[in-house]
Amino acid sequence: MKKVLNFGSLLLILNLLIASCGKDPKIEQQIGNLEQGRFALHLGTMGSFEVITRATDDVDVSDFTVHIKGTTLKENLYDSTWARYADMPSVITIPAGTYTISAYNGEQRSGFATPYYYGEKEFTVGIQELTDAQVTCQLACVKLSVEFTSLFLSNVNDPVCIIHQSEGVSLQFDPKENNGTGYIAVPADSTLAITIRGSYAEDGSEVNRTYFIKEVGAKQWHKIALSVNTSAGIENEGGGMIEVDHSVDEKNSTVLVPGAGDLIDNNGDYGSWEDDEQGGGETPDVDDKQLPTITGSNFNGKAFTFDQPLIITDADKDAGISLDITLKAPEGGIKNLYLVMSSTDKTVMDPTFAEMGATNEASPWDLANPQESIGQEALDILTQLNVINLENPIKGKKDFLFSIGGFMSFLTSPDDASLYFDHTFKIRMVDANDNEVSETLVVRRKN
Repeated sequence: MKKVLNFGSLLLILNLLIASCGKDPKIEQQIGNLEQGRFALHLGTMGSFEVITRATDDVDVSDFTVHIKGTTLKENLYDSTWARYADMPSVITIPAGTYTISAYNGEQRSGFATPYYYGEKEFTVGIQELTDAQVTCQLACVKLSVEFTSLFLSNVNDPVCIIHQSEGVSLQFDPKENNGTGYIAVPADSTLAITIRGSYAEDGSEVNRTYFIKEVGAKQWHKIALSVNTSAGIENEGGGMIEVDHSVDEKNSTVLVPGAGDLIDNNGDYGSWEDDEQGGGETPDVDDKQLPTITGSNFNGKAFTFDQPLIITDADKDAGISLDITLKAPEGGIKNLYLVMSSTDKTVMDPTFAEMGATNEASPWDLANPQESIGQEALDILTQLNVINLENPIKGKKDFLFSIGGFMSFLTSPDDASLYFDHTFKIRMVDANDNEVSETLVVRRKN
């Protein structure tokens, strides 16, 4: 069996050398020479991360993204990002102030190539003083392995195993793609869902089962083996049973997914976690229901996540912006879709969002029931923006593409190139069983 040899961490060595220097008009034109500072960033690695996967190369720190944001002594905002550490100047001029520096290897929160690292630290740059800081980039992901056994493949046609989380990040394992090992960011609610889909070779009936693994944390390796319990299939009169062997941190457990003929015979018992002979420790919690999900599916042609702002510039706005969100409510469809909007730009917040009635969190818009919660004038605007279509109602849909790109025409950018406006969209969806999920999207407008 494959083993993780050890999990290491990447260490960002930040030597912040503060000294007087000339003015930097890009950062703060009004700051005096004695209030300026500069720092040199030295990025290295410490430890190792050795696994047997398709990713055999070491993580290259030169490709890490570095982001510095904060407030200067003049109480002006500072926000700079370098897409690659290798492209940063050896010395960066920066005003005295308080900042947060973060570093991470790309925007991808799931994939089959490189594990995700992230680290951040707050620090203060004083006037004419030497400041040292360290930021450690820890592994911020979970390793996943899925094995489709030969017995499973001979009994289930076209199978896929989808591992996903409430933030909308997902990873699909397909035996045809030979992608047996991947990485996914640690879920905020410490819960991963495993969905197995396909059809039984025996009778063509559908396989579509979801289980939940709780208490998921960084640096864990979850191993899932898919097989078929043929004896259980015979006893339950056909269909076979899927056996999922899930192991993490020396804990081995088995999940049985009933076949097509098992739902009545098992009196509603849809499988449970059971320790095998090598198991030990506490039994993970598993819940057999499919929760609603909100996924960022299209931002100008690319999928996105909700954990970082989407950046829009004047050039983007001129070219046209597409912004779509996929809503899924497999258990009975969408019952409510609440939307609350706000903005740091008062010219957008007060005369636009507020007048439309979109800023009241106590009584939010319900786009699934628009005629009951939205005034006629705002309803007309939403229809013109293609946010809602009364002829294609959201309510009852199990899978819906929610487009909010029309709102982008309202969003403005500040005149000062060093500043930005944040426009926030709070989305909360409730399904027919009153299960709910929420996401907050921040769109950042720069000029």
